[in-house]
Amino acid sequence: MNAVGDGNPELTAQIRALDTQRIVSEYIQMNLGIQQENYIQPLMNAVSTLAKEDLAEMAESLIYLTYLKRRITFAEESVGGPVDVAVISKGDGFIWIKRKHYFRPELNRYFFDNYFNV
Repeated sequence: MNAVGDGNPELTAQIRALDTQRIVSEYIQMNLGIQQENYIQPLMNAVSTLAKEDLAEMAESLIYLTYLKRRITFAEESVGGPVDVAVISKGDGFIWIKRKHYFRPELNRYFFDNYFNV
């Protein structure tokens, strides 16, 4: 069975003569424009007004979302675990917002005794 149909040969010829690449290209461009206008630009405007602390929290959340997505979809887990968060700004320089400890201080008292007695 012919997908276009055999009922009207003139209509079939017109359908086959359509430039589908141009139509698909126009559709993709329109779709990208709608995405830009309704989703991307409002998000960029909101992010541009966030405080440094909120930006750091957003970055940590995006890392966690990526980890969760990869864990759920059984993709390669290249992200995850405890996350260090720091903000680097022109005025303040490098500031830790959230930093994991590589060992528990109460179990490594000798490290702090030696570190601060130098």
